[in-house]
Amino acid sequence: MTECAYCKAREGDHLYEDELCFAKLVRRPATTGHIVLLPKEHFAIIEQVPDEVMHHLFVVANKLGAAAFDGLKAQGSNLLIQNGIAAGQTHNHVMLHLLPRFQQDGVDFTWQPQQVEEAQLDAVIVSLSDALAEKKSLSSSVSEVSSDEQYLLDQLHRLP
Repeated sequence: MTECAYCKAREGDHLYEDELCFAKLVRRPATTGHIVLLPKEHFAIIEQVPDEVMHHLFVVANKLGAAAFDGLKAQGSNLLIQNGIAAGQTHNHVMLHLLPRFQQDGVDFTWQPQQVEEAQLDAVIVSLSDALAEKKSLSSSVSEVSSDEQYLLDQLHRLP
């Protein structure tokens, strides 16, 4: 995919690189040592990423996090995936952000918990369970729709 700036950036100096992914320092970081870890193959959202690649990304993120603790003396870390426009995704390529954290670094991921009625929780459980069951049945059958086409079809249902 030639339009993707991150696919074009696969070559060059990387903090880490292997056959499936690469990691770079962010030029405009949220914290010192802010790293983005990307699959080499182009995927727009995490639903497109094969399970084995997601697994690999998190194994590598774990090693990068350990390096941040040891090398930068980080006191904590956050892993963040902005998946979709509503989640703040600004680039059309899956990336996992690793933010080394330090006391009083100015980054705040707190939110105000909401009070939810028991009936609302039950409805959410039913909706998610139904969606998971549908995904399982689709994955066990052979589909004539490619993963890219399925992604586009699914996105139509996600539009406001």
